[in-house]
Amino acid sequence: MIPRNEQSAKAFDFRRPCRLSVPVEKRIGKWQAAFCSLVPEKWAPLLPLSLQWSPSATETAAPMQAESAIPQAGFGVHLRNLPQPTLLTLPRNLAILLVNGVVGSQTDELPQDRKLTEVEISLLELLAQEMLNALNESWSIANENPCRLGAFDPLPRLVRAFAGQEDLVIVRFQVGNDTIGLHSCHWYWPESVAMALFPQEDDDDEQLLHAAQMKEVAQRIPMQVSVRLGSASLHVSELATLSCGDVIVLDQRVGDPLTGYVGEKPVYVGWAGRVGNRQGFQVAEVNP
Repeated sequence: MIPRNEQSAKAFDFRRPCRLSVPVEKRIGKWQAAFCSLVPEKWAPLLPLSLQWSPSATETAAPMQAESAIPQAGFGVHLRNLPQPTLLTLPRNLAILLVNGVVGSQTDELPQDRKLTEVEISLLELLAQEMLNALNESWSIANENPCRLGAFDPLPRLVRAFAGQEDLVIVRFQVGNDTIGLHSCHWYWPESVAMALFPQEDDDDEQLLHAAQMKEVAQRIPMQVSVRLGSASLHVSELATLSCGDVIVLDQRVGDPLTGYVGEKPVYVGWAGRVGNRQGFQVAEVNP
């Protein structure tokens, strides 16, 4: 069957890997937010330049497809002690800017791209280690198996780093400020690493949180409570002759308690009273 609106139909590329499940992506997003808040704190003693980190969307891709996401002038650092090696990349001119900030040079604009010297790589290692400290603090697995710095890669290539391996998860960050703009940093994980660090089976906490949120919403829903004084049966002829000043005698005796209703369900038993110039109802009994 051809859809009425052919423009609404989109081709699906079966060659592209499937995205991670929603619970796993949510967990990665929560971790990204925690990590992004810690990095500026860790860098502050070394780097007078104020840079903000913010999380971006996570994507799954084959190594060959993910290759295009790395800047042509990229710089990478391999991280060890995870289930498999991973690779963090950033624009090389941003790496040079970070080094300039450590030594107190100009940081109000991005420098021109060039190769980093051995001394600059050593300075960059200080920042990378502090970033790694933020990483280890931001997830619980690091308590048992902390992540460690591996080799620096002046020309990172995913096909070489992850040759013949599974699909990759691209965890994206935006780094920068109003002066230099925002620049993308990517962290590449084999998909099995993402599943090991953020397993889908641990949905109990998510479900409990959702249930608690739903309960809180339900508790704020206003419910109408009505208290009936009583009732009386009148013939149509009696109703037709009612006029102002007439008294209708109800079947409720003065000494009997009144019933409070939630909807049509009798829930409360109590007594009529007065609160200021308003009528009140004192609950004496609750019927579950």
